[in-house]
Amino acid sequence: MRATFADGGTGAFDALIGADGVHSAIRALALGKEAEFARSLGYYTAAFVLDSPPLRGLPPDAFSTLTEPGRQVAIYPIRGDRLATFFIHKADRALDDFSAEAARAALRRVYGDMNWVVPELLDRSREVAGLYFDVVEQITMPRWSQGRVALVGDACQCVSLLAGQGASMTMAGAYTLALECVFFSAATGLGQIRVSRGHGPGGARCRLPASALPLDRGQRQRVLRSGSVLTCFVYTYPARA
Repeated sequence: MRATFADGGTGAFDALIGADGVHSAIRALALGKEAEFARSLGYYTAAFVLDSPPLRGLPPDAFSTLTEPGRQVAIYPIRGDRLATFFIHKADRALDDFSAEAARAALRRVYGDMNWVVPELLDRSREVAGLYFDVVEQITMPRWSQGRVALVGDACQCVSLLAGQGASMTMAGAYTLALECVFFSAATGLGQIRVSRGHGPGGARCRLPASALPLDRGQRQRVLRSGSVLTCFVYTYPARA
């Protein structure tokens, strides 16, 4: 199959593995529109990172949160002396505009009357370029593949960001898929497994090292001595702005 990238480049692959998140473009192309698989949990979320000096009065090494019925604000330190913020609130209306301007307006409307460090966070949200704003939803699908296209992670099994397991489930899904490729190849004699180490624009590098596979040395050598090639390609699209 042939993949076409946003910059116009193309590539030929035996399989396309979509790891492009809850709003997967690969899923929409191969298995159906997001509305067919999405289950809204009735919340919206926002997040951004502050690069400037930390807020006064916050402990330097703690996850701090203010929770009220239907809304929550959290702030915590991350690498590089930066602060990450997290907002989540119960939906009071349906939204179809997820632009940075709409996100800031929603934050003001929902959190504008809260105290603590929230007023300063709202003010400083106008300074950040990477403001994330999205609906909180799950993705449930009867199948995760169609022909030579397969999905892993939030693209097919999103339990919502509230679980905090997106990266772990993606790695587990990719590992399981890689094992199935190896076992199928070994069982059928289809042969060598070669993994594409390229990546598309904005994409994640794909790597499935032999050391990670639960095969002894003899089994690996029998697989590698065979003739055919299976190429796995993993591409991630940028998150919704």
